[in-house]
Amino acid sequence: NPAIGLNVYADPSPTAEEIKGMLDGGRLCIPLEEEEHLKFERFLRFDTFQPFESGEDWDSLRAAMLPNVTILDGIPSANNFDPLLPGRYVNWIETLGEVDSRTQEHMLNLMGVTVVEHIDSGSPNGVKFESRSAFPRLRWVACSIEAQTGEKAFELIKQDQVDLKTEVILEHVGQNAEKTCALNTQADVEIVFIEADTVEVNVSSQSPGYLIMADVWYPGWRAWIDEEETPVLRANYLFRAVAVPEGEQKVIIAYRSKTFYYGALTSGFLWAGILVFGIFWMKKERNRG
Repeated sequence: NPAIGLNVYADPSPTAEEIKGMLDGGRLCIPLEEEEHLKFERFLRFDTFQPFESGEDWDSLRAAMLPNVTILDGIPSANNFDPLLPGRYVNWIETLGEVDSRTQEHMLNLMGVTVVEHIDSGSPNGVKFESRSAFPRLRWVACSIEAQTGEKAFELIKQDQVDLKTEVILEHVGQNAEKTCALNTQADVEIVFIEADTVEVNVSSQSPGYLIMADVWYPGWRAWIDEEETPVLRANYLFRAVAVPEGEQKVIIAYRSKTFYYGALTSGFLWAGILVFGIFWMKKERNRG
């Protein structure tokens, strides 16, 4: 709403510092049912043009950390909406609210969720935040299990048939990487550089394994190990993995969509054509004069 003051966007959320102190490199997550309640019953109601009910204000809305409000405070959220939401992500979030508590814990661990938000009418902001431990965004495992389809991979997770701490479920791994399983080995994972579209990691291990990234698999993401390109695999139904050889390796995972470059190249040709046509037309007009 352009009629509101800049401070609504510029000032920090009343809950931002509390959440940042609990994140520990992870993500915030609001259970789907509670997110729907916050959105359409407490805020963004359909019985009024106001974005909140009587007695609330913009600080209250900011404190509730609705998607994508967290971006204003630099807080990673599992609920934020990307421009395109893959079907697997939607299915994952919906399933998260339907499974038993044990499976839910596994799914939150894979998402790297370290803070869960709940509705709490007794708190000043109407919500409370609970910290929890989870897998880091980037981690290494030694063992892989193959699933022929995404549905089978998801079933393995929901049925608690995999030790997700030491194993990764990969789809069609036989086509892209050699299966490995050395449970007694570990690896050092050092994040050198990380931004929205590029991650650089140093991996040191005594056996082959897999670098898992707790971000949604999406076309256009590519990976290089010591400057040699390698596939980005579908891991644990929703996420990314790269098969990494033993030893010390530099791994880069970056968004480099070929479609983007094709589009940019086509645009370049079009602009060049417009420029040539413009020059030709100007010369023609001068000759007429």
